[in-house]
Amino acid sequence: MMKRNTLSFLNVISLSLSCLCIWWMASCSDQAGKERKHRPGKNIPSITITGSQELYPLISQLAFEFNWIYPDVRIDVSPISSLHGQSDILFRVMDRNKRSINLIDSPPDTGLLSLTVAYDAVLPFGNAGNPYLKKLRAMGITQSQFRYIFIDASLSHWGQLTRTDSSSRIFPFTRTDICEAGEIWSAYLGTQQANMTGTGVYGEAGMIMAVRKNTYGIGYASIRYLYDRKTLEPMDDLTVIPVDLNNNGKMDKVENCYHNLEAVSFAIKHGTYPFPPATTLCLTFNKKPANQLVIDFIIWIYENGMQTIQDAGYIIPSEATLKNQSLIIQKP
Repeated sequence: MMKRNTLSFLNVISLSLSCLCIWWMASCSDQAGKERKHRPGKNIPSITITGSQELYPLISQLAFEFNWIYPDVRIDVSPISSLHGQSDILFRVMDRNKRSINLIDSPPDTGLLSLTVAYDAVLPFGNAGNPYLKKLRAMGITQSQFRYIFIDASLSHWGQLTRTDSSSRIFPFTRTDICEAGEIWSAYLGTQQANMTGTGVYGEAGMIMAVRKNTYGIGYASIRYLYDRKTLEPMDDLTVIPVDLNNNGKMDKVENCYHNLEAVSFAIKHGTYPFPPATTLCLTFNKKPANQLVIDFIIWIYENGMQTIQDAGYIIPSEATLKNQSLIIQKP
């Protein structure tokens, strides 16, 4: 008797789970039908996108999200060097006027059309425990002083920089790997990454770790790695070093924008922070695209991809800029 009751109970449970699974699959099917769009036709439309190694994760994510909505298209994403410029869309880093910054993996300026999708910036930073931090925040560091620190090492002690009698050494860190951050920061200093001095570290994580461990260290990194996206404050144990843009030996109100992410993003958007080390993330084409799928993908980025770009740590242009850039690609 007990065995029969047990079997009956298990049968009920089994039947209930089966019904639940059928309902769940039907719901998923309905939801997928609402969200995913299929393009008619036998031929599979395709897009080829190229970009630098550092932009590769962002490009891949945008392609994945578009492909989820339009599963009947093919999007190939590859590094710049592998396709020799034969792509439909090229993601590249440029200055504010959409001129190429001299990056190692950047092809020549052959594009006739470049559309702005976001901004980024390389910022100098130090250890939050630096005893001269109060002085640095009041004075800032000029472009020339950064050159003396990172190029010829003639400015080697914090006392020289802060006009005190300190004999504490400045420990500059630079990247050993060829990277956009190194090329952009060196372009701001008027040289190339290979000419910068300092202790070599590998990767953005290596740079952050080196400065965290050295109270008197100084380095450079993308804004994406220096601010907490939730609190909008600089990352733990780090401080962004202010740049004295007008060389007057003090941080004026318009220059003092590094205390949180909103303030520095505003300065970059409106050109207060110089280009470089600020940069423009562009979509570049050899000629205006005729492929309708390419046009659809670009419009989708402007209408639906901005949150993904912002979540990746980039700075989104103003609504007016986004609308203007989207209209350019839609014009006949």
